[in-house]
Amino acid sequence: MSNFIVKDDNPDVGVKVTASGVTDAEGQPIDNAQLSIKITSSDDSVVSVTDNGDGSGSVHFGAPGQASTQYEVSGPDGTVLGSGSDGFTVTTGDPAAIAGVTASFDGLTPVDETGGGSPEPNA
Repeated sequence: MSNFIVKDDNPDVGVKVTASGVTDAEGQPIDNAQLSIKITSSDDSVVSVTDNGDGSGSVHFGAPGQASTQYEVSGPDGTVLGSGSDGFTVTTGDPAAIAGVTASFDGLTPVDETGGGSPEPNA
């Protein structure tokens, strides 16, 4: 997850979401054209998203606060295959520097640290 600090008067920006390494149960690649990618926001008053329905769209920054954009990738049969998100802090003035904010979740390992996902429940 990437995090961004932007001013509330920042111009709208485009967004393009792609998935990589998607395969079917037999290991055959699934092209992005066969996938459904949905883009949403956790708080439309802070960060609103216009989803074009093809994995692209635009983002508008509104009221100061925190919000995230979420991306849901579904296969040709509608089964959810994966997801992602990015965080935004919208400010009223020029963004100030921040060294970083991190979170950890008991028993969970981020996909980008292991190449895998979270452990199976009750494993």
